[in-house]
Amino acid sequence: MFCLRSLSSIRTSQHQFQKVVCFSMWESAHLEMGSEKPAKEDDTKLQLYNMRFCPFAERTVLVLLAKNLTFENININLKKKPDWFLDSTLGKVPVILHKGKIIPESLITCDYLDEIYPEPKLHPSDPLQKALDKVVVEKQSEVMKYLYPIFARIPGRVVTVEEKSELFGKAVDHLKSFEEELKTRATNFLGGDQPCMADYMLWPTFERIEGFPILMGEMGHNFVLPSHLKHVHLWIKAMRSTEPVKAYAFSPARMAKLTQIYVETDGYDNALKESVLCYNMWESTHLEMGSEKPAKEDESKLQLYNMRFCPFAERTVLVILAKNLTFENININLKKKPDWFLDSTLGKVPVILHKGKIIPESLITCDYLDEIYPEPKLHPSDPLQKALDRVVVEKQSTMMKYIYPICFKIPGRVVTDEEKSENFSNLVIHLKSFEEELKTRATNFLGGDQPCMADYMLWPYFERIEAIPILMGEKGQNFVLPSNLEHVHSWIKAMRTTEPVKAYGFSPARMAKLTQINNETGGYDNALKESAGL
Repeated sequence: MFCLRSLSSIRTSQHQFQKVVCFSMWESAHLEMGSEKPAKEDDTKLQLYNMRFCPFAERTVLVLLAKNLTFENININLKKKPDWFLDSTLGKVPVILHKGKIIPESLITCDYLDEIYPEPKLHPSDPLQKALDKVVVEKQSEVMKYLYPIFARIPGRVVTVEEKSELFGKAVDHLKSFEEELKTRATNFLGGDQPCMADYMLWPTFERIEGFPILMGEMGHNFVLPSHLKHVHLWIKAMRSTEPVKAYAFSPARMAKLTQIYVETDGYDNALKESVLCYNMWESTHLEMGSEKPAKEDESKLQLYNMRFCPFAERTVLVILAKNLTFENININLKKKPDWFLDSTLGKVPVILHKGKIIPESLITCDYLDEIYPEPKLHPSDPLQKALDRVVVEKQSTMMKYIYPICFKIPGRVVTDEEKSENFSNLVIHLKSFEEELKTRATNFLGGDQPCMADYMLWPYFERIEAIPILMGEKGQNFVLPSNLEHVHSWIKAMRTTEPVKAYGFSPARMAKLTQINNETGGYDNALKESAGL
């Protein structure tokens, strides 16, 4: 694990540690002119001056994360630099402060970290290979001269779409040498089976390239890396799977939105805040009373009325994702329902609109999707097993009566901690039957080696159960599922690895923060925005 500012003493409780890390993360305010210099009480500890979406500072962050180091992250506004920052540095990020010394520049800081913290070693031990890797980094870094005018604002002139297209073509030509390098090495990474220093030094450039198709809007198809850069595509995919990149990198959608807002406003923190809902299409504004009904141009296409953190609507989304279906997601504010929504539905989500018909309720929508889109089939083909699976879902779904009073505000009364504790105890007792079911089946999922309909129907409950220890704060250790529910724990872990859950599910930290904010304010979109990045 890594640690940010003021986290070094937080090691005793895994849930407490996760809570603090996820709520602060990287997106603290960027300090600017007039701000006070942060104190540094212990010179032996690392302190990093960063800018959240600077590609050069990102190199240093990735190395810190790869080495699992404890450090303090301080964001700097590079457009309005604090005097104390200008007085003590070269005026650029990254800067590392360590043992009373100031170490600037991405390549210098990363080399320094690799020498003083040699586990894991990121540079090759062979001096010749180390030099050759540095040549690759130097050569491939030159591609930024083509990329910068595509995504950045150049003072004094406007770069036309035609110029951007020409520059992208030159970037693609440049990357042919990287394609050949990767092809020659014939490994997942430049470093072999694991990324090396060169991989981390180059990643930030490609993170920005991935955002181009979205950033360029209608012209985006002209800014996609061509398929003949096969090994480059494989390398990008491999890098996306590494823990440092997963922890720090932006999605292509958010990178594009960040860039757009920043170019328009020059506001670092505003760009970070406004782009948090651009991770994916799920987090669009929830339509409410007074809004217009979205048009549906093609009746043959699926349209889903959703609420981003409704557990029942989540069931339908997971099935849609499991079947890799194209659809339009429309979020509905269930506290301020639009008239057109009330007039045409039962007033609840999920609702699927298809071929001019309105299909409500999670179980009904999911059964419908499994019949009209049979690949992959989620219900068992055997009618008896299908019925037995439905019994499991029906029986386990009653757990919500215990979960709800723990997590959610109940109008008209306050649920005491003692009542919450009693509800959690009843939940644990209830889950013993699910433990036995999983133990009897002796497979990763209820569906065997792959999840079936029953797995997806039950997952949303456990996504909320995982958040309870964080939601309960200091008393969280009393709300952790006991280790004797061994098969339940294994099932949760297996479900977290499935593509639909990875694409749509919330982390425990974000689910807890969402629940907390929604309970306090009732604001869906505000809760999503304030919890984004967790």
